[in-house]
Amino acid sequence: AAYGLQVYMKTAYCFRWFENAVGTEKFDAAMKEYYKNWSFKHPRPIDFYKSIKASGLNPDWLLEQMQTRKHNDPAVTKVKKDDQGNYMLTIKQRGQAKNPFPVSAMKNGEPVATKWFTPVPGQHTYNFGPADADAFSVDADHLTLDFNRANNDIKTSGLFKKANPPQLKIFAPAQNPKRSIVGVLPWASA
Repeated sequence: AAYGLQVYMKTAYCFRWFENAVGTEKFDAAMKEYYKNWSFKHPRPIDFYKSIKASGLNPDWLLEQMQTRKHNDPAVTKVKKDDQGNYMLTIKQRGQAKNPFPVSAMKNGEPVATKWFTPVPGQHTYNFGPADADAFSVDADHLTLDFNRANNDIKTSGLFKKANPPQLKIFAPAQNPKRSIVGVLPWASA
């Protein structure tokens, strides 16, 4: 089971991530070129790397992510609107991987704009630009292999920008990083 997850599922997720990061049109062109050059042959990983690189794309992080235990965990820590109306997002890289990540401007829980950013080690402030948003979310559409999704959201205003009001539920529910839920297990004594 672990082999299947590592080899097949992780590879598929990484290719989907790569496609979204570079754009479907560029990804398709690079993959068609790779297929044209290597169909019915026996390519090695270095051949794939050289083919994608020749297409003008940088596959370094893709290959590293597929072959490493380093995890990706961009955490949004602060949001501020500057004098020109641009949102400045402070994001801390808590993982060791150096992979691009999407940030979405949210309005009423729905994404209104998404931009991809190249990570900078440690903590860095990124300029999202102007947006009609009430919150921001790192990887709102779950396109990356984010290690901890509970640190991905921040509201643009309010006293507790990162906190969600707690909810009380009977029995322990499944984890949802968008909600703060306290599970209650009824107990009867005889």
